[in-house]
Amino acid sequence: MTKRSQRRSLSELQQQQLRASIRVFMDWLEGRVRVVPINKYRLEFARPTHADWLMKVARDGGETIVTFNPSIIAQCSYRYYEMVVLHEFFHLFVQNIPNKLDAKRVKDDFGDVTMKLLDIEADYFTAMFLCDHQGATLVDILKLFYEGSQVFADPNVRITKLERFIGSILSIAAPHLDPRWRTTDSNLYLPTIGNIPTEESIHILVLGKTNCRLSTIRASYQDFYDMKLCFTMAEEKSVRGYVSQLIRFACKALDCEMPARVARNLEELAEERPLFETTRPVVKIEERRRTKGVNGRRQEDRASTFNPSRRGNSD
Repeated sequence: MTKRSQRRSLSELQQQQLRASIRVFMDWLEGRVRVVPINKYRLEFARPTHADWLMKVARDGGETIVTFNPSIIAQCSYRYYEMVVLHEFFHLFVQNIPNKLDAKRVKDDFGDVTMKLLDIEADYFTAMFLCDHQGATLVDILKLFYEGSQVFADPNVRITKLERFIGSILSIAAPHLDPRWRTTDSNLYLPTIGNIPTEESIHILVLGKTNCRLSTIRASYQDFYDMKLCFTMAEEKSVRGYVSQLIRFACKALDCEMPARVARNLEELAEERPLFETTRPVVKIEERRRTKGVNGRRQEDRASTFNPSRRGNSD
């Protein structure tokens, strides 16, 4: 086997790590959402193929086989591929959308907006798991988004895809940035960008655990243009420039200042540093929340950290 073909395949260790991550992800989701029991399924990793699919599900007798196509591992880190796999598993085990055909049926039956919301939800819970269980910071998650913008680069601006991108960024960033966010919240932000040219704002539907509400967030045409560049031409930016742009946009949209903790993580961001590598213990999101100090000034409770026991191969 050539070095190139080896690079395009998952190693045995990586496959074991992914299986373990999936089991822990399913356990973590229990109590948060309704999950289909994983013991009814068998997980396989196919030989890499350029066919247009990441995951497919098929029945073989009384067994359901979940197969992943690991072809994108040639273009990304192990950590990004892990995030993709967990996202797809959320579609399957929580939303009951096993294949691309099922996603198409969702769009046909309920429209693109519903599929956009389902993708935002999968992005949100995947990111929350990586933060809660593996100690990732907001900067780490957005660095993975930088990889994704290159792996799935599309120079054409498709409105639905861009709205999903903005919605995922706001949903994932809010727990880290917004001092009004509570640990019991799981708000999803569903935006529409059609009114930006005339109103310089984004209309948004915020879906909480118990209710929905309409809202408007501030966004100039320049903000929109910068986000569009992050979505379509990420390779034109450095990873730090990309992550910084997304955080600035989220802070403006959520009407909050960048926490010192996040600013410090951004300052420490290294272009080639492997993710999830440190000697400090995991600190969950609720333990990272800012508290009010003397004279009403906000102070950080604890610094965010990584878990060294959850390392994955960065190649």
